[in-house]
Amino acid sequence: MSRQSRVQSIVSSPVMVGALTVLTVIVAVFLAYNANNGLPFVPTYRISVEVPQTNSLVRGNDVRVAGVRVGIVESIQPVQNNDGQCGAPAEELSYCAKLNLKLDKTVDPLPEDSTVVIRSRSALGLKYLQIDPGTADTGLPEGSALTVGAAKPEPVDLDQVFNMFPEKTRRDIQKNTAAFGGAIAGRGPSLNEAFGVLLPLLQQLTPVVRNLSSSDTNLAALFPALLRVASEVAPVAEQQANVFVVLDTTFAAFANVARPYIQDSIVKGVVAQDTLAATAPNIRSFLSNTAGLFNDFLPAATVFAKSSPATSEMLVFGTPIVRRSPIFNAQLPPTAKALEAFGNDPNVTS
Repeated sequence: MSRQSRVQSIVSSPVMVGALTVLTVIVAVFLAYNANNGLPFVPTYRISVEVPQTNSLVRGNDVRVAGVRVGIVESIQPVQNNDGQCGAPAEELSYCAKLNLKLDKTVDPLPEDSTVVIRSRSALGLKYLQIDPGTADTGLPEGSALTVGAAKPEPVDLDQVFNMFPEKTRRDIQKNTAAFGGAIAGRGPSLNEAFGVLLPLLQQLTPVVRNLSSSDTNLAALFPALLRVASEVAPVAEQQANVFVVLDTTFAAFANVARPYIQDSIVKGVVAQDTLAATAPNIRSFLSNTAGLFNDFLPAATVFAKSSPATSEMLVFGTPIVRRSPIFNAQLPPTAKALEAFGNDPNVTS
């Protein structure tokens, strides 16, 4: 039987065609399912990396060199470490994370002084491992490992920044972000115009920033000084909080009289200031003359200070007499009339 006849017999058999179709589908599904883990029978370059924290890195995340995907994180496992490089003092047991990487042969071998860093791939929390190849002449052989010292620098991701806030604050940040997004939606031309107007300001800021960065400014000492101030203020934090509580009460009281009283005072204060500015020369003369008058009174005030005990005693004894003087004064007119009649009486001889 010729080869062509054998092929025709297989094609003409429904069982063989169905078997070949099922086999093809199984192989395609297998290859698609394992696409992220690499295709079978393709040579790979496997090494391991130790990091202090995985920072939400999971199995199957990308490994990149210069932004290009060169492999995946094949598995993650914890490892014990007592050399002081996982955040614990030396001789104390601590744990690091060991990342087993499956890389393409195109990066084989990586220099032994290469460094790694876990970075964010998206705002949704997806991560990837970035490898920064070093400059050493010696490469990492298959199966070797980079120690935890190669995990540098330690970037601060956006999710870590938000996690330092309490839950209520994070919810408020979400609301503010949504509100700000709606506020700037459709305002591209206005924003471009605003950026254009800001250009002169930025040009003016250049010498300011230059002065701040100068060693003569010593801006670096500002933050330690602020830390010391905060340390000094910390023991009286409760008292300061009470001050703000009292201020709240004070401002609440002001709010009750803000309109119309305080508002009228501010509005009419402008008129009062204008009037004061117009009459200030006359007031200045009056104040000058008043100062001269008080200087003239100064000798009399000095004498009065010496005679004040006698004056005080006189007032003590004179007050009851003055109170009775109205009765005495009421008797004076009849007495005067009686004396006048007595003097005009003809029967009275001198």
